[in-house]
Amino acid sequence: MAIPDTNGSGTSADWSLQTVVGETGSEGWDLVDCFADAVAGNFDSSYNPNSVGTSNNLLNFRNYNGSVTGNQLYFVLTSSGGTSGFYLSNATLNSYVDVKFTYVSKVTGDLPITVRESGVVRSPGYSFTGTLALDSQGGWFGRGGWDVTSTNFGTGSTVTFKMEITSTNVDTLPSPSVLTNAFNYYDY
Repeated sequence: MAIPDTNGSGTSADWSLQTVVGETGSEGWDLVDCFADAVAGNFDSSYNPNSVGTSNNLLNFRNYNGSVTGNQLYFVLTSSGGTSGFYLSNATLNSYVDVKFTYVSKVTGDLPITVRESGVVRSPGYSFTGTLALDSQGGWFGRGGWDVTSTNFGTGSTVTFKMEITSTNVDTLPSPSVLTNAFNYYDY
């Protein structure tokens, strides 16, 4: 439910700081936390920022529409065609998510392996960010664009990758929004 387009009086029949806390999903109970947790695109530009260009006033939340969200996103580890990876489901058609992929670690079996992103050899700790368009109701991200190679994976190697969904333009972020998984590489 959006905050009413009125001058909030603080009564239960109108709206107050408590209404704003509920609408922004803030875990704090003060105005600073509400602004920190608010989504810029949900403000009514007629009221925010205020006439002096700052966001410092409870009335900046007049007509704030924090509850107009798309779907609740679901983020899982799954398999497709025998390959495990990251998958996001229940997305609003033609929405997008901002993500961060991190190469966490590797354990090499009996033969060396190489991890690349964008054709460049990377070391554990390397991260990259991007925006992923969701042209269907979900997205299969595999292992996030990492390329893992070896002359022969031998007895098995493990590479751990992390995918974090940092924001979305429409939908509600999944919980958890960060998944980390060790992927196994070996010869059949």
